[in-house]
Amino acid sequence: MYLIMKVLIDHPQRAGDRHHMDLSDDALIQSVKAYQIGLEREILTRITGFEPSVSEDEIADEMVRYANELHC
Repeated sequence: MYLIMKVLIDHPQRAGDRHHMDLSDDALIQSVKAYQIGLEREILTRITGFEPSVSEDEIADEMVRYANELHC
């Protein structure tokens, strides 16, 4: 959970206080899902040796987008 919150707080597209963040339950759940999908893709990439179809930056962008859309 700490890693997810750290990515969301430190992301350059996020405006606002770097020491505080309010999220709805839905925003946090969607961000966790996006992180989990990214993690699973990375594991498969390392196992298979294929290039990832989605970059780490795109996954972080998706997490921030969920947080911004579902912010309470």
